[in-house]
Amino acid sequence: MKDRRKLLPTEVYYDSISKQYDSIFTDPISRSEDAVVKAILDRTIMPDASVLDCGCGTGLGRAMTADITDDYLGIDISEAMLMQARRNHRLNDRRERMFLNADMAKLDFLDDDSFDCVISLNGAFSHVTDAQAAAAEMMRVLKPGGTLLVMVYSRYALSRLRKFWRNGLCGAEGPYAIRNADRDCTSWARFYTPKELKRCFGALVEVRTIPLNIIPDNFCRRRHMRKLIALMTFEARLPGFLHGLGHALILTGVKR
Repeated sequence: MKDRRKLLPTEVYYDSISKQYDSIFTDPISRSEDAVVKAILDRTIMPDASVLDCGCGTGLGRAMTADITDDYLGIDISEAMLMQARRNHRLNDRRERMFLNADMAKLDFLDDDSFDCVISLNGAFSHVTDAQAAAAEMMRVLKPGGTLLVMVYSRYALSRLRKFWRNGLCGAEGPYAIRNADRDCTSWARFYTPKELKRCFGALVEVRTIPLNIIPDNFCRRRHMRKLIALMTFEARLPGFLHGLGHALILTGVKR
């Protein structure tokens, strides 16, 4: 079945939804996901670590790491999203370099081995057309012994499998509209399996994948946040062969 929705370049798509982006994710499912991701970041990032946030959007990663470190740089290809990030964090001109307009596949303005932690949240890496180039750049700027955390859209998410039975769409790439947004427009995205994501970052050690939101997005959308968080936290402990069923897939690892 042909997808008749309008496919926009990623930068244009996120520019178009930048003003309402934060309000889109106020539902219990999204807030519960954020709480689980925040807990993972708390365990992953050392106090006062230098953090690079690739695809920072409106600054959620900064909000999540603010109580861990002040040494933060967020980059994004959407200037409109960055404008929202600066507003959200009330930045003045002296601190504007906290959020920069840049492509995670082209980090030549950053030195080798310059960050203790590199993160990419909420599927930003899934919108990169040259994943190998982006992965190589992220690894280049990460210090030896530093930690990487990448969150992508999962190819075999339970929600996608349910749609597959209806219309046969469960490919490795294709149009994507973010949750709760206008579905008339989409942007291109790649959907990863745990194996494919690990292959992108093959130089990592202590690699771990974590599924995010297997059951809640499909069957428990009206539950209280406390119960949703408990369920998502439980899902993170499921055996590896079930990880690909999450709405999102998180990979963590350490650079040799």
